[in-house]
Amino acid sequence: KVQLGAFSSISNANKLLKEILDKNILEIILNLETDNKKKLFKIRSVKTFDKKGATKICKQFTSNLFNCIIQKM
Repeated sequence: KVQLGAFSSISNANKLLKEILDKNILEIILNLETDNKKKLFKIRSVKTFDKKGATKICKQFTSNLFNCIIQKM
């Protein structure tokens, strides 16, 4: 999966999610997930990608000044 942010505040997570959606970078479905163990709200792709696909998607986001990490599932 591709992760674009992790926040302790849901309002900050929603703010970044809105910024990402407003850019309409790629047709990728994102999800706001709650990590109760770490008390974080994470913005992640719904779909799982292979390394090559995830790298391509991250390049799209980083070229638009968003942070992006590939998370091995």
